[in-house]
Amino acid sequence: MKNKLGSLASYFGLAFAISWLIWTPGFVIYRAGGGKITPLVGLFILLGAFGPSLAALTVTGWMEGRAGIVRLLKRMIDWRQPVGWWLIAIFLPAFLLLSSLGLWKFRSGTILMFILY
Repeated sequence: MKNKLGSLASYFGLAFAISWLIWTPGFVIYRAGGGKITPLVGLFILLGAFGPSLAALTVTGWMEGRAGIVRLLKRMIDWRQPVGWWLIAIFLPAFLLLSSLGLWKFRSGTILMFILY
């Protein structure tokens, strides 16, 4: 196995680059459209969210080859996990979203309407 620190730095750099390369056109369309979240902008937001997954597959393939990618994909689809991990996976994202919206409302006094779009 190659340098783990180098692979970690490669992963984060690549995840950042992939996501922002996809999000940037969406941001340009958003700004050109007067700040409206259109379905096209939403598509760019959604696709950019896959940047970390694509980076993981890329770096794993680079570090461990095809066998490493197969092992990673098998771990990604292993549904047999303890209930606690399922609860975290389901409720933590919702909690973080609602917490950030609450903080936004507290700080600005307005609600982010594009979430309801």
